[in-house]
Amino acid sequence: MLMCCRSSAEGFWTLQWRAFNKFLDRFDTIDYDTLYMSNPANKWGAGTKLEMFTSQTSFNGDTALIVEVPLKATLKLSAHYRYLSLSFSTLKFGPQRDFSFDFDMSGRVWGFDFIYDRSSKGNTPRKDNADIKKKTFDLNAYYVLQNKKFCYPATRGGDMEQRHTAGSPLFGLTYYYYNINILDTAVLSAFKIKEVVVNNGGLSAGFGINIVPGAKKRWLIHLSAMPTLTVFSKNKMVPTKDADDDDYKSTDDWFSDRVLLPVRASVVYHHNHFYSSFYSFINWSKTDYGESHSATNVDMHYSIIVGWSW
Repeated sequence: MLMCCRSSAEGFWTLQWRAFNKFLDRFDTIDYDTLYMSNPANKWGAGTKLEMFTSQTSFNGDTALIVEVPLKATLKLSAHYRYLSLSFSTLKFGPQRDFSFDFDMSGRVWGFDFIYDRSSKGNTPRKDNADIKKKTFDLNAYYVLQNKKFCYPATRGGDMEQRHTAGSPLFGLTYYYYNINILDTAVLSAFKIKEVVVNNGGLSAGFGINIVPGAKKRWLIHLSAMPTLTVFSKNKMVPTKDADDDDYKSTDDWFSDRVLLPVRASVVYHHNHFYSSFYSFINWSKTDYGESHSATNVDMHYSIIVGWSW
């Protein structure tokens, strides 16, 4: 009876594993140009990722304010299986309450990734290391038009390989959110705003290129940009009780002229089972509110990955 139960359990997980891999097959194409890309037999990979993050938010209006999250670093464990990649924090260099998490699924035809970051301190012209909390959330889905020659998964390392230089138009969906809570009394007294929420989503289109220099084809240089047309926007500002500006006092959600510009760049090296990459992701956004106020935000992510695949 025990043997029967064990056999049934093993059969169940085998079926689940097969179903999971069939799901991943949907991120693939059956045929592609083998002159331009190759699919290595190694499906598994593991490594370490040194991730660095910094951001700057500028508010312009009756009272100007710049909130800067200083450059901070996090050492993460990174693992991938086929087109799935997961990283999580293991060692932090900076405030202990800070946290970051990222996940992506990169197929040749389409895929998605999201990044979450939480910071507890910020620098302002009035005070450094102020008690200012900031949360950011980036979600990006993409579709590769020239998917038989341009290999998007190769831009992270450890997965497919781009064999010759190729480019492709890119289309996708973007959702971007950040929340700033100002708790420092000195900053509050000057700025008169205690919370800002920016919550935007839209349709994106752009272009990506993979450059493969040298005859050995071990290096890859990637650059892509996908400007976004915002179709959803629900933002707000929460003023302090002593604020006297009518725009600050408004309880209506504000939005107009939203601009999102995600830019990615990476340099990848691979040789047999070893791979490494330097990857950067910069998201620039601007939101106008009222008649003479605007908020401009720049989030910058940099990561160095060293891994082994099998």
